[in-house]
Amino acid sequence: MLPEFMIEYGLPIANSLSILQGYTLETLRFPDIEDATLAEINALHRVASIYAGEPLNATWSRIGMRVPEDEAERASIMGVLSPLEDGNGLIVAVIHPEVKLAGLVFTIPHPLAEAREGARLEPGVTVDSLTPGQEFELLPDGVGMTTTAKVADWTPDSAL
Repeated sequence: MLPEFMIEYGLPIANSLSILQGYTLETLRFPDIEDATLAEINALHRVASIYAGEPLNATWSRIGMRVPEDEAERASIMGVLSPLEDGNGLIVAVIHPEVKLAGLVFTIPHPLAEAREGARLEPGVTVDSLTPGQEFELLPDGVGMTTTAKVADWTPDSAL
């Protein structure tokens, strides 16, 4: 019979790792769970639930950004920022989550898409006023909802 500690924590961790294993070629090892923090365990379960098909809905309060020094990168980011001057913009980012658990760290290569609704430039900032290296913030225009979900139909040779 398994100790109660393993039933309460170990089996859900094993289940979450099993879900994530389907999205990486890296072998995910079961950690020494006595070294895992509750925050790490909760983060593992959140990421696994997203990959299991349950989008994560939350709110956001700010996004800190820096204007790129590279001219091509700067031109690209300015094109994304222009519609945000009037507020009510949508920012979508592709992320590859990094999971930390009891001293182990692994990155899941299958991407997630994170959409932040209602984005606007901070007061007093316009696209024309931004200079290379300048730091600025995007703020929500209202509630600031964000949704994170698994990118469907992705393969390692897919371009994003």
